[in-house]
Amino acid sequence: MAGDEMMQDMRKKYEEMERRVKDLERKMMTVSLEEGCDASERKKELHYQRRLEQELGGSHKKTIAGTTDVTTETMHCEIKNWNQWYYAIGQLYRYNLADPRDELRVYLFGEMPKGERLKNAKKLFHKAGIAVYYFDEEEDIVCAAVALNYFVCQY
Repeated sequence: MAGDEMMQDMRKKYEEMERRVKDLERKMMTVSLEEGCDASERKKELHYQRRLEQELGGSHKKTIAGTTDVTTETMHCEIKNWNQWYYAIGQLYRYNLADPRDELRVYLFGEMPKGERLKNAKKLFHKAGIAVYYFDEEEDIVCAAVALNYFVCQY
């Protein structure tokens, strides 16, 4: 009976976290939304997913909360276009609830927002404990957000 109670408790905690994630996603909708991503964006995401799988030694993983973009022994990584950055927070939290890892990362591509939008995005990722990286498509390098004001590129 203790096992059933523990499962019910875990299910309640999961549902509460799911509610919190949805509330957070609703609050972040101040950024203009686009309906899904077109085929060229999806191809870019798959390109970056394959690249990260090779560089990080991971792969996508099916969990009860969905399929991750890249998961290693120690981290979950989500790949998103900058114009959909806010979805990454909820997805990473759900994956980590279903299959805990020590580190959460988001890898972003496409046109980076400017000014306050960029600052707000990085601030929310920081508060959520998610490391931010982006793909510099012109230079074909990965850059890491090491502070709210700047990125450091990895060659």
